[in-house]
Amino acid sequence: MRPSNGLSPYPILASFRDDYQDSTFSTSVDCLPNAQAAFISCKFELHDDGLRQLIDQGGACYLLHLECGVTSFRKAYRCQVPVLRVHVPLTQIADSIDVCTYVVATQDLPAYANSAFHPDYGNGSFAVHAGGILAIGDSYALQIEETGDTDVPPSLIRVVKGDSDKSEDVQVNTDGSEYIVVRLNPRTYDLYLQEGNGPLGDTVFSLILLPVLQTVLSRMAADEEDADKSWYRSIEELIGSYGIAVKDIDQNDPQKSPMAVAQKIFEDPVARALEAIMQLQEAGNED
Repeated sequence: MRPSNGLSPYPILASFRDDYQDSTFSTSVDCLPNAQAAFISCKFELHDDGLRQLIDQGGACYLLHLECGVTSFRKAYRCQVPVLRVHVPLTQIADSIDVCTYVVATQDLPAYANSAFHPDYGNGSFAVHAGGILAIGDSYALQIEETGDTDVPPSLIRVVKGDSDKSEDVQVNTDGSEYIVVRLNPRTYDLYLQEGNGPLGDTVFSLILLPVLQTVLSRMAADEEDADKSWYRSIEELIGSYGIAVKDIDQNDPQKSPMAVAQKIFEDPVARALEAIMQLQEAGNED
C-alpha cells in the first residue's frame, strides 16, 4: 500500500498533487525499539477544515500502514485523534519496516465535496467508497535496531520482576541514581510483558507506568533530596519543556497536578488507551 500519483476518480490531498488549494497533510513518526517490540508513535498534522470535520463526524479517520517485506507483516491502524502509538512485536518484523500515512473514508461518501478543491473541479462532488484514500501523508523506511533494554520506554524507568507472588503488585524504588525501578510481582510482570506487546499495549502502559510517574512526581514535589540523581534531572528537563518547574507541581492545580504533568510527559496515554479499546471493539463488531 504505497502512495501513488496515479489517476484518481476524485481529488486527493497530497504534497505531490494539486487537487487541493491551501491545505496540507503531513506526519512525523518516531520509533523506539526494545528487546520485545518496536514502539511506533505517529503524529498527524492535517490542515483542511473539510477533512477535519469529516473525521470529527466519523466519516473518515487517520490511518497508519506498516509493512515489512521480509516477513510479509502488513497491518493498518486507524484512529480518530491526531496521535497514534502502536507496538509491533519484533518477532513479526525484520530490521526495517515501511510506514505510510493516510486519511481514509470510514463509510461510503456518495457526494463528497470540499471547499478547498482546486477551481478546476468547480462545485462538483464525488462518490468515495468506504476505505477510499482522501489524503496521503508522508512515508518512511524505519530501521529497527534492537536494543538490550527489556523495558517499556521511557528509558529512565526500569521494570523488573519481583521475587514473590505474595509481594505487592507494584513497588516504586527511587533510590538509584540512573533509573527509577518498578518491581512487579511475578504474575503481574508476566502479564505486563504479554499484554504490553499486544493491541492493548497503551492500556497496560497507562495502568502501570502512568501512576508510577505520578508517584515519582509527588515525591519530587515533596522534597528535593533526589535532585542530584540522573532520573530526577531527566524528569526536571522534560517538565521544563512544558514551562513547569518541580516546585510548580501542585495536587490542587488541575494543570500542574502530578497526574496532569505525567499525562503531558507520556503524551496523553489515557486517550490512547481508550482509543485502543475502541479500535478492538470496532474490530470485534466487524467480525
